[in-house]
Amino acid sequence: MVTKSLIGIASVFLWLVVFLPGLTISSMPYRAALQQSITFENLFMTLLTYTVTNVAILCCIAGMIGAMTRDMYERVTERRADKSSARAKKSAGLVIAGVLRSFLIYILFLSGVYLATNAPFENTTPQQYVRVAGLISVFAFLVGYDPKLFTKIVDSFASTVPQSRDKRS
Repeated sequence: MVTKSLIGIASVFLWLVVFLPGLTISSMPYRAALQQSITFENLFMTLLTYTVTNVAILCCIAGMIGAMTRDMYERVTERRADKSSARAKKSAGLVIAGVLRSFLIYILFLSGVYLATNAPFENTTPQQYVRVAGLISVFAFLVGYDPKLFTKIVDSFASTVPQSRDKRS
Protein backbone atom coordinates (compact mmCIF):
# COMPACT_ATOMS: atom_id res chain seq x y z
CA MET A 1 0.00 0.00 0.00
CA VAL A 2 2.91 2.35 0.76
CA THR A 3 4.33 1.82 -2.72
CA LYS A 4 0.98 2.60 -4.33
CA SER A 5 0.67 5.70 -2.17
CA LEU A 6 4.09 6.90 -3.29
CA ILE A 7 3.17 6.24 -6.92
CA GLY A 8 -0.04 8.19 -6.40
CA ILE A 9 1.83 11.15 -4.94
CA ALA A 10 4.39 10.97 -7.74
CA SER A 11 1.53 10.97 -10.26
CA VAL A 12 0.10 14.17 -8.81
CA PHE A 13 3.57 15.70 -8.94
CA LEU A 14 3.89 14.52 -12.58
CA TRP A 15 0.57 16.21 -13.40
CA LEU A 16 1.96 19.47 -11.98
CA VAL A 17 5.25 19.05 -13.87
CA VAL A 18 3.34 18.64 -17.15
CA PHE A 19 0.85 21.41 -16.33
CA LEU A 20 3.47 24.08 -15.58
CA PRO A 21 5.20 24.17 -19.01
CA GLY A 22 1.82 24.23 -20.74
CA LEU A 23 0.97 27.31 -18.70
CA THR A 24 4.26 29.20 -18.80
CA ILE A 25 6.17 28.30 -21.98
CA SER A 26 5.07 29.25 -25.48
CA SER A 27 5.06 26.35 -27.93
CA MET A 28 5.39 28.61 -31.00
CA PRO A 29 9.20 28.58 -31.23
CA TYR A 30 9.32 24.80 -30.86
CA ARG A 31 6.56 24.23 -33.42
CA ALA A 32 8.30 26.59 -35.85
CA ALA A 33 11.62 24.82 -35.30
CA LEU A 34 9.94 21.45 -35.97
CA GLN A 35 9.03 22.66 -39.44
CA GLN A 36 12.73 23.27 -40.13
CA SER A 37 14.17 20.15 -38.56
CA ILE A 38 12.89 17.42 -36.31
CA THR A 39 15.04 17.13 -33.22
CA PHE A 40 14.29 15.37 -29.98
CA GLU A 41 14.34 18.63 -28.04
CA ASN A 42 11.88 20.39 -30.38
CA LEU A 43 9.59 17.38 -30.49
CA PHE A 44 9.65 16.88 -26.72
CA MET A 45 9.10 20.56 -25.95
CA THR A 46 6.26 20.76 -28.48
CA LEU A 47 4.59 17.75 -26.85
CA LEU A 48 5.02 19.34 -23.44
CA THR A 49 4.05 22.94 -24.27
CA TYR A 50 1.51 22.82 -27.11
CA THR A 51 -1.96 22.98 -25.58
CA VAL A 52 -3.39 20.13 -27.67
CA THR A 53 -0.74 17.59 -26.72
CA ASN A 54 -0.16 18.91 -23.20
CA VAL A 55 -3.84 18.55 -22.29
CA ALA A 56 -3.85 15.01 -23.74
CA ILE A 57 -0.98 14.07 -21.44
CA LEU A 58 -2.70 15.75 -18.48
CA CYS A 59 -5.89 13.78 -19.21
CA CYS A 60 -4.06 10.48 -19.19
CA ILE A 61 -2.30 11.33 -15.94
CA ALA A 62 -5.57 12.49 -14.34
CA GLY A 63 -7.31 9.29 -15.46
CA MET A 64 -4.47 7.26 -13.96
CA ILE A 65 -4.77 9.19 -10.68
CA GLY A 66 -8.53 8.60 -10.66
CA ALA A 67 -8.12 4.87 -11.23
CA MET A 68 -5.42 4.63 -8.58
CA THR A 69 -7.63 6.52 -6.13
CA ARG A 70 -10.46 4.09 -6.81
CA ASP A 71 -8.15 1.13 -6.34
CA MET A 72 -6.83 2.51 -3.04
CA TYR A 73 -10.38 3.22 -1.86
CA GLU A 74 -11.43 -0.34 -2.66
CA ARG A 75 -8.39 -1.73 -0.85
CA VAL A 76 -9.15 0.31 2.27
CA THR A 77 -12.84 -0.63 2.29
CA GLU A 78 -11.93 -4.30 1.80
CA ARG A 79 -9.62 -3.98 4.81
CA ARG A 80 -6.69 -5.25 2.80
CA ALA A 81 -8.17 -8.72 2.73
CA ASP A 82 -6.80 -9.63 -0.68
CA LYS A 83 -3.03 -9.27 -1.13
CA SER A 84 -2.76 -11.83 -3.91
CA SER A 85 -1.08 -11.43 -7.27
CA ALA A 86 -4.55 -11.56 -8.85
CA ARG A 87 -5.36 -8.33 -6.99
CA ALA A 88 -2.14 -6.75 -8.29
CA LYS A 89 -3.12 -7.67 -11.86
CA LYS A 90 -6.59 -6.23 -11.28
CA SER A 91 -5.00 -3.01 -10.01
CA ALA A 92 -2.85 -2.69 -13.12
CA GLY A 93 -5.88 -3.33 -15.29
CA LEU A 94 -7.87 -0.66 -13.45
CA VAL A 95 -5.14 1.90 -14.04
CA ILE A 96 -4.77 1.07 -17.73
CA ALA A 97 -8.54 1.19 -18.21
CA GLY A 98 -8.67 4.54 -16.39
CA VAL A 99 -6.04 6.00 -18.71
CA LEU A 100 -7.87 4.72 -21.79
CA ARG A 101 -11.23 6.05 -20.60
CA SER A 102 -9.74 9.44 -19.86
CA PHE A 103 -8.10 9.58 -23.29
CA LEU A 104 -11.48 9.02 -24.92
CA ILE A 105 -12.84 11.94 -22.88
CA TYR A 106 -10.00 14.02 -24.31
CA ILE A 107 -10.86 12.92 -27.86
CA LEU A 108 -14.54 13.81 -27.29
CA PHE A 109 -13.49 17.22 -25.99
CA LEU A 110 -11.12 17.80 -28.89
CA SER A 111 -13.67 16.84 -31.52
CA GLY A 112 -16.26 19.10 -29.90
CA VAL A 113 -13.89 22.06 -29.77
CA TYR A 114 -12.89 21.66 -33.41
CA LEU A 115 -16.53 21.36 -34.45
CA ALA A 116 -17.32 24.62 -32.66
CA THR A 117 -14.38 26.71 -33.94
CA ASN A 118 -11.80 26.56 -36.72
CA ALA A 119 -8.56 27.18 -34.84
CA PRO A 120 -9.30 26.83 -31.12
CA PHE A 121 -5.69 26.52 -29.98
CA GLU A 122 -4.02 29.02 -32.31
CA ASN A 123 -3.38 31.69 -29.66
CA THR A 124 -4.29 30.17 -26.32
CA THR A 125 -3.99 32.52 -23.35
CA PRO A 126 -2.84 31.25 -19.96
CA GLN A 127 -6.36 31.77 -18.62
CA GLN A 128 -7.88 29.67 -21.41
CA TYR A 129 -5.25 26.99 -20.86
CA VAL A 130 -5.98 26.79 -17.12
CA ARG A 131 -9.73 26.48 -17.78
CA VAL A 132 -9.29 23.80 -20.45
CA ALA A 133 -6.62 21.80 -18.62
CA GLY A 134 -8.47 21.98 -15.31
CA LEU A 135 -11.91 21.10 -16.66
CA ILE A 136 -10.75 18.22 -18.84
CA SER A 137 -8.51 16.87 -16.08
CA VAL A 138 -11.46 16.82 -13.67
CA PHE A 139 -13.54 14.84 -16.17
CA ALA A 140 -10.58 12.54 -16.84
CA PHE A 141 -10.10 11.93 -13.11
CA LEU A 142 -13.81 11.21 -12.65
CA VAL A 143 -14.01 8.66 -15.48
CA GLY A 144 -10.79 7.10 -14.23
CA TYR A 145 -12.34 6.81 -10.78
CA ASP A 146 -15.86 5.78 -11.78
CA PRO A 147 -16.31 3.60 -14.88
CA LYS A 148 -20.10 4.01 -14.61
CA LEU A 149 -19.76 7.73 -15.26
CA PHE A 150 -17.76 6.94 -18.39
CA THR A 151 -20.52 4.59 -19.56
CA LYS A 152 -23.12 7.33 -19.02
CA ILE A 153 -21.08 9.83 -21.03
CA VAL A 154 -20.52 7.41 -23.90
CA ASP A 155 -24.18 6.38 -23.89
CA SER A 156 -25.29 10.02 -24.04
CA PHE A 157 -23.06 10.63 -27.05
CA ALA A 158 -24.18 7.39 -28.70
CA SER A 159 -27.82 8.38 -28.29
CA THR A 160 -27.22 11.49 -30.40
CA VAL A 161 -26.01 9.44 -33.37
CA PRO A 162 -28.88 8.51 -35.69
CA GLN A 163 -29.39 4.78 -36.00
CA SER A 164 -29.34 3.38 -39.50
CA ARG A 165 -32.33 1.33 -40.47
CA ASP A 166 -31.77 -1.81 -42.40
CA LYS A 167 -34.14 -1.70 -45.37
CA ARG A 168 -33.76 -5.41 -46.04
CA SER A 169 -36.05 -6.44 -43.18
